[in-house]
Amino acid sequence: MLFKRIISAAVGMPLVLAIVYAGDLWFLGLVMLVSLLGMKELYGILKNRYEVDILYKIISYAGVVSLLLNAYYRHGGGAIITLFLIFAFFTLVLLVKFSNTGLEELTLSFWGIIYVGGLPGFLILLRGNEAGLMFIVSLLAGIWIYDTLAYFTGLKWGRHKISAQLSPKKSIEGAAGGSLGVIAAAVITHVFWGANYPLDFTGLLVFGLIITVGAPLGDFFESAVKRKLEVKDTGSIIPGHGGILDRVDSLIFTAPLIYFYLKLWL
Repeated sequence: MLFKRIISAAVGMPLVLAIVYAGDLWFLGLVMLVSLLGMKELYGILKNRYEVDILYKIISYAGVVSLLLNAYYRHGGGAIITLFLIFAFFTLVLLVKFSNTGLEELTLSFWGIIYVGGLPGFLILLRGNEAGLMFIVSLLAGIWIYDTLAYFTGLKWGRHKISAQLSPKKSIEGAAGGSLGVIAAAVITHVFWGANYPLDFTGLLVFGLIITVGAPLGDFFESAVKRKLEVKDTGSIIPGHGGILDRVDSLIFTAPLIYFYLKLWL
């Protein structure tokens, strides 16, 4: 398992960073691919409990694409209109096919669009910022550092579980190791980039602290969803990591927090 994780990271990280650097439509395409695969995985695990109407699925995929395009073109009003239209379509399907569909499927589909389409949209908004490349790289590095150090620290010294019910392998010691690594990375970034970085030292520390809060919350949130649906992983597309959502849960949960923080700080 560990060997597969290392190989996946060695292959995937340079490719992701190259696309992040290219930005523009390349980055939009990457986020859109991840989001659509994430929606596919979500419906894949929902089928353990629910029979989701095909119309809900079609509307959901279209909704994800629309939200990401609105983020790319920075049309906040368009995103609101998209969500309203999706809600209206879902309501119509429920009324027309009342006897063959449930309220749970409607609710979960609408929630899924926001989770795997709305949240990743903040990555596109971040990349579109004047200093977007620096912020996205810092966010990705922070998430990777947190996940890696939390994993190895927990493996070596983990004794006290944060929540055995949600994620029995996650420990307080692991979370502390991951958090210290992110804070150390913020300090190193300030030392090497200094005045060339858009955030001062305090701003970088807050940036790092947000990651240490958002990353585990995103992970535990997805763990809670999987426990409710009684699945171990959302998929198997990434060797050693599981599904797309297993890999990006922390990232897409943290991206909105970082976006709004930068809006307030800068």
